[in-house]
Amino acid sequence: MFFFHIYVTIHLGSRKVVLNVQKIYKKSTEGLTVCVLPIHYYSQWQNIILYIEAWRAQGATRFIVYYHSATKETWKTLEYYRDLGIVDIKSWPSFPGVPADIADKYPKIDDSTFILSYFLAINICILNIKTKIGTVADFDEVMVPTNGRLLDYATEEMTGSKVGALSFENHYVSFTSRIYTSNFSGVASPKFNVYRGPPKYVFNASVLAVAQVHIPDSFVDSSVIGKNADGALLHFRYDAESKNLTTTEKPYRFFPDNHSTHIKNIEDTSHKIFNGSIPKFSSKSYDTLQECINKVIPVEDKVCLSIGGICKAEMDKVNDWVYADSEPIFLVAT
Repeated sequence: MFFFHIYVTIHLGSRKVVLNVQKIYKKSTEGLTVCVLPIHYYSQWQNIILYIEAWRAQGATRFIVYYHSATKETWKTLEYYRDLGIVDIKSWPSFPGVPADIADKYPKIDDSTFILSYFLAINICILNIKTKIGTVADFDEVMVPTNGRLLDYATEEMTGSKVGALSFENHYVSFTSRIYTSNFSGVASPKFNVYRGPPKYVFNASVLAVAQVHIPDSFVDSSVIGKNADGALLHFRYDAESKNLTTTEKPYRFFPDNHSTHIKNIEDTSHKIFNGSIPKFSSKSYDTLQECINKVIPVEDKVCLSIGGICKAEMDKVNDWVYADSEPIFLVAT
């Protein structure tokens, strides 16, 4: 076996320093960290409870949530898990406006940061991961293996191999009893819709260099590879039922075992968060946001638009939002 050493020579005037270069991988602990991209005007607190409890059952030990705005009920749910030490809430506020006398000379930054902010949040989150395994998933997405627990499956696949990421095929699912009625019984037997969206993936946090939303962009070592997982991404979109898609059966489930126990825990947690008085869910906030997004998407100019800025006026009319804290400071370079 041959070993190749890499050296770097630094010239300091008449002096020369030769350094031996070695790869140093980030130290990690056992576990699974879940990153949540910036949430804007989020109202589906039921999603969050199902999401966190399902991911915990799959081995998740920490959640990092980038937060812009949500309803009071959603914020209360996040606070509950934050106080348990499970969720880290990272403020992701809007950009403050520039002074009125120069505002017309500069673009509205908060209206143009959506996609860029997503990529930025993903890669900042990866730097914050302290566990060996990590992932990026929205509040309506849970990745599960065909058998067993996700953390065990991913650890086995990525230990002693060149596998740096496992990609899970996206399956839209719906529930016979909608969870927005606070009835979670349908979670035990989800209906699989014949529609597939883009995949998501779990990764070895010590070897992922740059991440994108649906695929790993690059690894620190060119010999590391991605692999299709033996499992599925369960995607429980709010509007899944309204699409009237054909449903089918699949073997995948949110929990690796004891479904009834997990579902009872979800219901008990809901009562605990809201002191026994479960708030009635209204779709008004969600519907208003979708209407705003539908106006934003068809723009002709190729501008990176952000619902955080563009939809604020309309969203403030329908709810009293809890916004992320921000400092009233804005710098303009000239």
